Parts: sequence; C-alpha cells; structure tokens
Amino acid sequence: MPLLYRKQGHTGILTLSGTAALAEYQNALRAVKYSDNNTDTPTTGNRTVKFQVSDGVVFSGEFDATL
Repeated sequence: MPLLYRKQGHTGILTLSGTAALAEYQNALRAVKYSDNNTDTPTTGNRTVKFQVSDGVVFSGEFDATL
C-alpha cells in the first residue's frame, strides 16, 4: 500500500498513513513547508511545526521543527 495523506484545512493537521517504507515517511515529513496565502499582509518569520507519530494504538510525544 502506498503512502496516503489527508490534510484538514481548517486545522492544518496532516495525517500520513499506509504501509509505505520508513524512508517514504521520512521524505514526506522532510518535505513539509509552511505557506501563508495572505498576499496582502503575509506573516514573516519562522514557524514551528509539531510532529506526532502513532502506530495506531500509542502516540509519541510531540516533536518540534522550525521552518
């Protein structure tokens, strides 16, 4: 099964699922980018993205990345 994704627009939550290889998950997470679609007054500066993983039963703690 390929790597599947679902994004909830109102929350910004991105869910990855499937039985893809670990490297495919790593590549997908490394490709996460922030985009501010407000062209009139875009927000500048760094953004913090929180990552959390689960095996379907147990959730990890949150991991932060600055973009």
